[in-house]
Amino acid sequence: MKKIAILVYIIFIISGCSGNKKEFTAKSIDMEMAKNPTSLGGHNIFYIDPLTGDIDNDGSIDSPWDTLEHVLKKGYVKTKSYNGNVRNEYGVIEAGDIVKLRTGYHGKIYYRNSYNEQPIVFEADEGHKPTLSRLSIHSAENLVFKGLAISPAFDENDFGGGSIVLFCTNKWFGVCNNITLMDSFIYSSLDVSSWNRDDWLTKSSSGISVSRGSTNFKFINNYILNVKNGITVSSPGTLIDNNVVSGYFENGLNVSADQMIVTKNVVKNSLGIRAGKTFGIRGYNGASGIKNVVIQDNIFLSDYNNVSNFSNGGNGIVFYDGPIDSFFIDNNVVGVKSSGIILYDSM
Repeated sequence: MKKIAILVYIIFIISGCSGNKKEFTAKSIDMEMAKNPTSLGGHNIFYIDPLTGDIDNDGSIDSPWDTLEHVLKKGYVKTKSYNGNVRNEYGVIEAGDIVKLRTGYHGKIYYRNSYNEQPIVFEADEGHKPTLSRLSIHSAENLVFKGLAISPAFDENDFGGGSIVLFCTNKWFGVCNNITLMDSFIYSSLDVSSWNRDDWLTKSSSGISVSRGSTNFKFINNYILNVKNGITVSSPGTLIDNNVVSGYFENGLNVSADQMIVTKNVVKNSLGIRAGKTFGIRGYNGASGIKNVVIQDNIFLSDYNNVSNFSNGGNGIVFYDGPIDSFFIDNNVVGVKSSGIILYDSM
């Protein structure tokens, strides 16, 4: 077994941990991870307004529907199931369309069986702040969610736990592919100043989770606040770009899959609730190992949390158990009180 360990007590920059920097950079893995998923030229635009809409309207700009939850339950999205059968035959929203969400509470979203040839975009209307309590998507592909605020705090009966955004936990429903979440605010609670250790363990949820058996996710420019885990991905081909995770007590980023790009993220304010359990970015995939991962231009800090009864110690970049192959780790800032970089079984 090979082990690389660097202990870090001040902020420093890690640069050039790669055997082939010229050929293996953040731009060289899968050009299909384009960062403009909403530039689709959708042929229809629909509107949803919880404050003035009605589910029996036509979804036009002057006659919007009421909530996204209601629209999905009514079957207004025409799509296909995993085996190709047309669902919601008389639905009006279809592949290539854009759905504009206006200010107000759009519900707790649980949605599955949505396969489309082109993305359907669900995004905040300009100047509006749509809110959800949860977003759970299963058996789906080609979906974009943009500009949302998602928190259990919007549902008085939701007391935390689980994941606030969840993709494809049940593979029997069918896999999830090519889904984007961007420009969104995801949090357990805005104010945790009075939380003790038990409050964090019972009231906080995790941010974003992707289960195994799916591929090609993009998480871009999201802000994730006060969670157990920030972003957890167990499926290959994911881009994690320009996100902020602030306030977490296990993993800021959990990257346990191949073909990952992790770039320009900020992970900070770890809480030492469980000794040795806090990681800025962690990867673990058992005996099968992990390969083809880019970790570039990120900042991992475990400092200046305002919870006086917790330590702010934490680990930086840690991958272990199984062969670690074809990693590119470049130009990251790591400021932690425990281990800076640990690569077990590195090839």
